[in-house]
Amino acid sequence: SFASALKDKKASLKVFNQMNIMFIFTSSFLMVCVYRLINNLIILWIGEKYLISDVGLLIMLAINFIDISSRSLQMAIESEGLFSNIKYSTIAEAILNLVISLLLVKGMGIEGVLAGSLIAKLLTNAWFIPYVVFNHVLNKNPSIYFRQIAISVSLVLAISYFLNLLNLETNNPAQFVLSSLIVGIIALSGLGTGFYVFSSSFRDLLVRLK
Repeated sequence: SFASALKDKKASLKVFNQMNIMFIFTSSFLMVCVYRLINNLIILWIGEKYLISDVGLLIMLAINFIDISSRSLQMAIESEGLFSNIKYSTIAEAILNLVISLLLVKGMGIEGVLAGSLIAKLLTNAWFIPYVVFNHVLNKNPSIYFRQIAISVSLVLAISYFLNLLNLETNNPAQFVLSSLIVGIIALSGLGTGFYVFSSSFRDLLVRLK
C-alpha cells in the first residue's frame, strides 16, 4: 500500500508521487464542484440571504485545497516521525494566524479570520512541510511537488472559468441535480485529461489502479 511504502526507506519517489497526485486530483475535483455549486445549493436550501461571498468562498476553498492536497505529506511526517522538524513552523503558523486574523477581522469580519488562516498557511507549512518531506524522506528537490500543485491550480482555474460560461439552471431540485451531474462530468473529464497529459505520476497511478 501507499502508506506502507512510505515506511520503507527504499520506497521510490515514483510511489510517493502517485499517492500525492491522488490527493491533489481529489482536492482539485472537490474545489471545482463546490465553487460552482455551493451557492446554488444554499439558495435552494435556506435562501439567498445566506449566500457565501465570492471572497469568503475562494478563501475557504483554498484552505481546504491545501489541507487535502498535502495529506500525503502529512502521512510522510507521521510515518517518519518528523514532528520535531516542523515544530517551529507549526508554532509560527498558529501565531501568524492569530495576529493576522485579529488585524483583518475588524474590517473584513469572518472573511478576515479565514484570510488570516490562509495567509498563515502560505507563509509557513504550505511550503515548509514539502521542503522537509522531500529533503529528509525522499532526498529530492521539492520543486516536483510544487509543479504538481501548479498544474492542478491551472486546471482548476481553466475548468472553473469554462463552467462559469455555461448557463446551468438550478431553480429547482431536479435542475440542481442535473447541473451537478454536468459539472461533475466536466470537472472529472477536464481534470483527468489535464493530469494525464501533464503529469506522469497520474499516468502511473492509473496503471497501478488497473
